[in-house]
Amino acid sequence: MENSNTEAFEKAALDKGYNILHIFYKEGKVTKVHGMVPTISRIKSDTGHKYVNAARKVRWNSDGKCYSFTHNFRLSNYDLIIN
Repeated sequence: MENSNTEAFEKAALDKGYNILHIFYKEGKVTKVHGMVPTISRIKSDTGHKYVNAARKVRWNSDGKCYSFTHNFRLSNYDLIIN
């Protein structure tokens, strides 16, 4: 059971282009997942503002709902669809 649940998270993350850093288990089931999602950041340079690729650290619960890594902010744009 643990293996199929892990594979579902990994497949859902790969389909959206997210990176999984750590998967937490309890009693053979995935409880939460830490990972990175790609974002675009605006930075100020000498010639003005420009946009660069960046990554944001997030966590997913066992249902695939995404939250900020350090706070309890819900990030529904990065939810995983677990089948």
